[in-house]
Amino acid sequence: RLHPTNECKISPVDYMLLADRIGSADVVRRLPSSGSLTPSQEAWTAQDQLVDILNPKAYFGERAEKMIFVCCGRNLSYGRALRCLESLNNQRGANSSHVGVIVVDDASASDVGALFKASRCLFPGRVTNIHTGIHLGFLQNTNHAIKRVCTNPESVIVTLDLDDFIFQQLEAEPS
Repeated sequence: RLHPTNECKISPVDYMLLADRIGSADVVRRLPSSGSLTPSQEAWTAQDQLVDILNPKAYFGERAEKMIFVCCGRNLSYGRALRCLESLNNQRGANSSHVGVIVVDDASASDVGALFKASRCLFPGRVTNIHTGIHLGFLQNTNHAIKRVCTNPESVIVTLDLDDFIFQQLEAEPS
């Protein structure tokens, strides 16, 4: 059982994002024996390095590629969202190490586990999946993704609705 302290609950958005990361076991491998987290306590990552659990970059990871696609959606069927990611993957240069992807699910009622698994297969090592526990909307999700995950100020950020489909073959690698 994990019980975050009140200091961790100041921002409902941060609290829900933290709860999602903990629930998915992406971050926390070992917790303090008390089961409580305070802003000064730390948790272990899979690599057994200490990270501050309340630091968003620690629990989402960082994207620093030259081009980053931020794809946001809510309550989409698996097929429609997968179609978007596959159309992005089919672009010239999309498989380059210079291209990263952030997939944001905006508190969908349906399970997004299969979509997140598919995104990790399509973009191995180059995708960050975020599930928000409360509905924020496209602009706020995009803002959070850029501020919390993107670390390269020179990155070109491209935003897509998670139900978009890219018909035309584009050059997905900046020159």
